[in-house]
Amino acid sequence: MNKRCACSIKNMGFIKEALKSEVLGKTDYQLFDKETADGYRQTDTEVMNKKTELSREENTKLPNGEKVVLLSTKRPLLDKNNNVIGILGNTIDITERKKMEEELRRAKEAVELASEAMVKAEAEKAAARAKADAEQEMRKTVMVLVGDIVHDLRTPIATIRTVTAILSSIHPALLEMVEELKGLGGKKYNLLNKKKWDYLLENTPITSLQSSVNLMDNFINSSLAELASAQKAQNAELTHEDLTICSSRRILENTLDSYPDLPTKIKIHQFISYDFYLMGNSILIMKILFNLIKNAIEQITLKNHGKGAITITTEEGVDCNLLKIKDSGGGAPPEVVANLFTGYFTTKEHGTGIGLAYCKKTMQLFGGDLTCKSIYGESMEFILSFPKVKSKNPIR
Repeated sequence: MNKRCACSIKNMGFIKEALKSEVLGKTDYQLFDKETADGYRQTDTEVMNKKTELSREENTKLPNGEKVVLLSTKRPLLDKNNNVIGILGNTIDITERKKMEEELRRAKEAVELASEAMVKAEAEKAAARAKADAEQEMRKTVMVLVGDIVHDLRTPIATIRTVTAILSSIHPALLEMVEELKGLGGKKYNLLNKKKWDYLLENTPITSLQSSVNLMDNFINSSLAELASAQKAQNAELTHEDLTICSSRRILENTLDSYPDLPTKIKIHQFISYDFYLMGNSILIMKILFNLIKNAIEQITLKNHGKGAITITTEEGVDCNLLKIKDSGGGAPPEVVANLFTGYFTTKEHGTGIGLAYCKKTMQLFGGDLTCKSIYGESMEFILSFPKVKSKNPIR
């Protein structure tokens, strides 16, 4: 025991005066609390039994309740016969160092967690960008392919139109020839098969063929216009010039009129008591409605054996106007509804989400939105919201 040791014990508050007499002759249990004394005694016993030097971090509770960490190095004191007669030790307070080490460890963990989060976030962003780029490229490819197909249709249509024109010019002469043959009477007319000639006169296909060609030509023109608008919507390039003020009732009527072969077993109920005006692209809005009606028909056909109803309503909201399309096709489970507007999400029953993702994005370009409500086992309802537009005379 030296003066320095006594000063250290006094500074920790275990003795009142830095005197050897305050320490000499006392055990650990007379100087320290039991928990601290037990720790010191365990280290001392191990040093004496093993006759070896040990360095230990010793947790010490001070009289004021504060806990400190001491680094003690102890070795046995031996006589000339190698018998243990005491212990030599040196102790330093490393509490501040331990606090700094703990703060450094926590800071390192925080940096690692932040780094992992940043790496994960960047990876997710990169994956999202790659997915979006892939989807955009695929949609562009599909649009180019469809555009090529539509353009290629013009050649056979032009040929059919030419043939129709030729037939139209021949048709009067043909009718005149038939009348002359009729006038000959008797066997010559019978040889020409009266029934076939009568059918030819009553059901000549020229007019019908011309009508079909005109219909196909109109389809091609509208398809090309739709592709141009869809391409702009895909690239978020729609400008104010691409938008017009439209009547919700007129667009809906045009959509239903253009839908081919509506199933007779599926009833379409329209409750358009509120005809509102909307700002948008009529071709793209018709495409959205067409897609939603097609999906509803397919769902009813799949779930209800082709029997069901589609209900279309309009409502005036606070900030926007609503157009709702509801079908009785049995709805979809929550996990499917949650992913309906995700590009390329696919289920066997509900098809691909490409069309719905496109529809939602287009509605958002108009300043509106497309949402869905489903009661699984009963119905599915799609809600189109349009910003309110003040106009008395809809353009389309």
